[in-house]
Amino acid sequence: MLQRVLAGFVRLEGVEQAMLVDDTGQLLASVGEEGILPPFQEAIEMIHAAQETGHALGLGQVYEVW
Repeated sequence: MLQRVLAGFVRLEGVEQAMLVDDTGQLLASVGEEGILPPFQEAIEMIHAAQETGHALGLGQVYEVW
């Protein structure tokens, strides 16, 4: 079921990879072109930057990144 949801995101124009990462930074699932690894490390860095920015500006916690 989760793979189908992620595959639906990949069908959107401009989307190359869809990933689900838990709150410990573990990759739970990903969908994309066969043979191409998802940019996992970049995604983790982006999530950390969003969390730090939200905290620094007092905007609250980050629960999702699209």
